[in-house]
Amino acid sequence: MHKIVPDPPTDILNDTIVPDSPANGAWPIAGFSYADFYGCYGVKKTVTALKDYVQWMDSTTLPKGQSIADKAIIAGGLVYLPNALKTKVSAAMAGVKVGPVSGVCTL
Repeated sequence: MHKIVPDPPTDILNDTIVPDSPANGAWPIAGFSYADFYGCYGVKKTVTALKDYVQWMDSTTLPKGQSIADKAIIAGGLVYLPNALKTKVSAAMAGVKVGPVSGVCTL
């Protein structure tokens, strides 16, 4: 009898493999959380706050696992996002605008 082994989890945007935590006793990844944002918002303060939050969560300026957000995730027994995925998420946030923007979004 052959055992069917599923493919490892991947990110739908860039097919980056989301690794399990290497820590002893850590739980394997059982799911992946997503944050959905609109392409534009009518208030500049909202856009700024969203971009600042994502930048804080996806900081790649420190070594892997060393940002405050990464440390909080690790303390919870989870694994932080790979830097390649963080970079793509941060780049995607550049597309969030204050609207309406003709041809892009309406409010």
